[in-house]
This record gives sequence, C-alpha cells and structure tokens, in this order.
Amino acid sequence: MHEIDSRDRDFDRMARETADAIQRGADVIYQAAFAAGAWRGLADFVTRVDTSSDLGDFSYEVVDTKLARHARPAHVLQLCFYSDEITRLQGRRPEAMHVVTGLGERETFRPTDYIA
Repeated sequence: MHEIDSRDRDFDRMARETADAIQRGADVIYQAAFAAGAWRGLADFVTRVDTSSDLGDFSYEVVDTKLARHARPAHVLQLCFYSDEITRLQGRRPEAMHVVTGLGERETFRPTDYIA
C-alpha cells in the first residue's frame, strides 16, 4: 500500500505523488489526492483492479469511507470527481466507484450513471 503524506495539505504535490503511484501500478493508494482547477479532494483509497487501461492489464477504482449509514448525493458527487481524475490518468473510465458506510457496508455505483 502506498500512503500519500497529506500533513502539509500541498494538493499539487500530493496529486503528483498520487499520479506517480498510479503510473507505477501500486495495489492500493491511501489518501489519494486529486486537484483539477479549483477542485481538490482526498479519496480514502484508490484500488487496483484487473481491468485493462492505458496503464496495462490493470486500472483503478475509488473507495471512500463515510460515517453515514448510506451514501448521500454529495458522496456520489465526490466519487464522480475522483473517477474523472482517475479516467484522465488511466485513459478509461472506472467501471465502479464505492462508498463503505459507517455500518461497514459497501455501496457500489457506476460512474456512467452519474457523470454528466
């Protein structure tokens, strides 16, 4: 697992480090940072999956954790931003994006259903 050091909140550095970890094919990236224009965010986890992309025979999906009992619209919007950035880095849209709720349940969404 590759952990992004987020203590200094330098999103540009953290986003570059996240992109480097993705290019290297890390299995899991913890506290993955994304920065695009005025948008900034930290995904709890970006996980490698066995789906081909421009990176090779693998690609990535985002997994975010929330204390809420169910994913809320704002959570899905957040996942869409992360998925857009992953798309830019790997050359294909992730097939899924996930929220692990405060109940420990995993809710899965298809980015193509939400990204306009």
